[in-house]
Amino acid sequence: MDPGLAFSEWAARPAAVDAHAAIFAGAVVPVVVPLDCLPADVRAKLLLGREDAPIDARIAAALGAGQEDAAWAELSHLTLPLSAPRLLDTTLALWVARESARLQLPATRAAALVVGDAATGIGEAASGSVADVQALLQPWPWPRWIGPVVVVSGDAGLDGFPATQRLLVRPALPMIRIPARLGNPRPAIASATCALALRLTAPPTAGWPPWFERGLCAYAAARSGDAFVSPRRMQEARQAAGAAAIAALLTAPEPDEALAMAVCVPLLHPNHQSHLSALMDLLRNGAGSEGALRIAYGFTPETLLTER
Repeated sequence: MDPGLAFSEWAARPAAVDAHAAIFAGAVVPVVVPLDCLPADVRAKLLLGREDAPIDARIAAALGAGQEDAAWAELSHLTLPLSAPRLLDTTLALWVARESARLQLPATRAAALVVGDAATGIGEAASGSVADVQALLQPWPWPRWIGPVVVVSGDAGLDGFPATQRLLVRPALPMIRIPARLGNPRPAIASATCALALRLTAPPTAGWPPWFERGLCAYAAARSGDAFVSPRRMQEARQAAGAAAIAALLTAPEPDEALAMAVCVPLLHPNHQSHLSALMDLLRNGAGSEGALRIAYGFTPETLLTER
């Protein structure tokens, strides 16, 4: 008998599952079923969503069954570095190798791999921009992805990443798209990489607040573009806007990018950046932006006028 059919009814209710076997309640004694003897889709059905099973085994099962969306769903709430759970980074590295071979991408150890129109000559700039984002957001639990960031220049389409798409958010071989033939591609690459990092850091169900994502991405772009971001100028921008405008910014669906950046800059000041994880935890657990800033940083729209 096909083992997939034999266990189709049991697959939804194993008593326990680990990386190697599933245990089912038998009539007299428990029945132990080695996972390796089951078809890939049944193995995935047994493992996916089981918090008692190792996460690397769950991801491997999803990938083995060709269920990449399910693999990402298993990881979407992970706030730890991807290297923290045992064997997870190895499992994701296999995903990278498989995808690279499928897409016929060249092997690289660089932080970024540039493909598409006008790709020649910007590889070093792309890797530098990715490194800039990691340095800016170093309080976060890195790594957030395994393998290089694939930077697609222009409208080139890759299988699974159409020309109309800006980001492919996944923990292995993520992709970003930038316009072709930019005079200085670093700001665009840094902004897109920052957005990628945000969306790979266990965002709230509705996504990060627009002021937070837009402000951090603008800050990353400015820094990577060699612009000097003066804390004093950022304070002056907040003072010119006023406390009421800052309060409105924190709930605006389309916040002003310059003011959002001015609010985000003090969050990453060396004296305050250790509070960033607390802010993100509050936001992902449903706190409003103004309350989260007050609890995590002690900032209010009024105190942000004097904070440098």
